[in-house]
Amino acid sequence: WRVKWPRQYTVDTVVLYNRGDCCQERLIGATVRINGEIVGTVPQAEGESLMKFEFSNLDRVTRSVEVWAAEREGGEALSLAEVQVFLRRDENTKECLPTFSLVNENG
Repeated sequence: WRVKWPRQYTVDTVVLYNRGDCCQERLIGATVRINGEIVGTVPQAEGESLMKFEFSNLDRVTRSVEVWAAEREGGEALSLAEVQVFLRRDENTKECLPTFSLVNENG
């Protein structure tokens, strides 16, 4: 999964929401990347803790954010419900960026 904007932003937080209907385990081990650098990895979890993962205080300037599936036998595709990307306007203000221009890729 990737989102790309026409200009650069300072990204503060990326929140991943897992699917609620099936395949929650597919998000385990997925990585969040900014400028090609891994800034977070979804940990092994069970039950309700599999539903939301937040990577905060990233403070990275970029035009895109990517979520890559962990490599598994069988080549299962990345499976998630929603991604929210928050930029930092100043020390006290965060704003959620639109992800309408996302490209759905299998990482």
